[in-house]
Amino acid sequence: MKKPFLLTLAMAAALGYGLFVFGAPGTTDATHDLPCADVDGNKVVGFSDFEILIFYNGQFVPPAPPGADVDGDGTVGLSDFLALLVVFATETNCQDTPAHAQGPFPGLGDDTFPSLGKFRILVAPEFRPLMAGYPGYDGVSRVESPTLSDANTVVGRSAPHLDGDGSDTGGTAVGTAGTIISDSSFSLVPASIEGPAGSREVHTEIVSLNLTGLGAWVRAGTFAPAQPISPGEVEAQSSSGNPVDDFPADSFFNVFAEMFLPAIAGFPGGTLYNTEPLLVVSNKVEGFPPRVIYFHGNTTAVPVFFKNNNPGFWSADDLFGHLILAGHGANIEDSDAGLFEAILEVIEEGQGEIPLPGDEDTDNDGCTDQQENGPNEALGGRRDFQNYWDFYDPSRDREVGFDDFLALLRHYDIMGNPAGFDPKAVEPPLLTYWAAVDRDDTGPFGDPWDEGAADGDTGFNDFLALLRQYGHNCQAAP
Repeated sequence: MKKPFLLTLAMAAALGYGLFVFGAPGTTDATHDLPCADVDGNKVVGFSDFEILIFYNGQFVPPAPPGADVDGDGTVGLSDFLALLVVFATETNCQDTPAHAQGPFPGLGDDTFPSLGKFRILVAPEFRPLMAGYPGYDGVSRVESPTLSDANTVVGRSAPHLDGDGSDTGGTAVGTAGTIISDSSFSLVPASIEGPAGSREVHTEIVSLNLTGLGAWVRAGTFAPAQPISPGEVEAQSSSGNPVDDFPADSFFNVFAEMFLPAIAGFPGGTLYNTEPLLVVSNKVEGFPPRVIYFHGNTTAVPVFFKNNNPGFWSADDLFGHLILAGHGANIEDSDAGLFEAILEVIEEGQGEIPLPGDEDTDNDGCTDQQENGPNEALGGRRDFQNYWDFYDPSRDREVGFDDFLALLRHYDIMGNPAGFDPKAVEPPLLTYWAAVDRDDTGPFGDPWDEGAADGDTGFNDFLALLRQYGHNCQAAP
């Protein structure tokens, strides 16, 4: 789904930003902490400066011009984009470039600001046929939202406290709503942000988020009351404990949201939700409200499920897919959507999508999660790594073969109750019911070879189900 950088540059020009003309190179003002970010020398930090960085992204200096290396580390990369973002849309030259904001963190309160967002989902195999022709679908497995916007995102913040103190561990009021948030409120914490003890910090909460665009939306906080709260934290990068050193700071949120994909083409429209938090992170907070881009920080992709029943298409709580990319631009106007998308592309170039589960076999069916998320069903792919029943291998040799037919014969024409079945349990005595050889073939279940969970009756239809998967093999390394 990524665009080449030159294409992004051409798109930006087509939108009216124009091509750049090199002027005075960006340098660091000796009297300030932030770089002189006016790369093209027109005394305004704007999109034309980002165009230069997009063009030279990933290059060393030289051949890239020194002006494109905003932070002076010898290469043009993500850190230069983020340094520019801090002072974007400010009239500046090397004499008036603003310094880092100084602390202290503000007190208890709320911040209201515009924001942008974008997400990408790896769609579960059984729902990919529904996505054919859908805007943002790549025709294979991924669907990407348009850029969404919210004019009035609200984030609450607590009074400042110290990492590890009573307010941190026992909880403290956040925002005007007074939500009590402690360290135990966080399911996921980036290792690079937590601590050391004594660092100054504030707890935060997404009070309201309603990102919308082209019929799609993402909601959190009061706009998604059925979801848990989305707590977060901002922590000073300095461990001095001195309030004057509160900025720059790091920030993260555990986001619980609802997402809606509208009815287009063959997809009837549906609301999705996550039960595992989406971790979003930024390390460029220079004030409240921050002007930053939060990007995903999860180590594995986040499952998203259908919220409601849609008979004939899905049931509530069915897995639709996995969030593999998410970005949120805080304090960024809708008019800067092109800038937001360009920076997201740069971040993705360096960080990539959230990885899917790898060598684990979550559902204990003999195929690794990575194999089940692959494109080839004969090699275990196009399956749900959380569904034991979609790989028909009672012999547990990781291949659907003759020995699985023999296993079915040993337990043929037997009725029983599959409730409580343990895939790891040993085979029961001959001519007793064994759920491992039993499948429900009354589907459809997404693919001609796919089967449902055990239906309590082994018989001829189970032989047919085995035939449909005969030769499927997960013995090879993923």
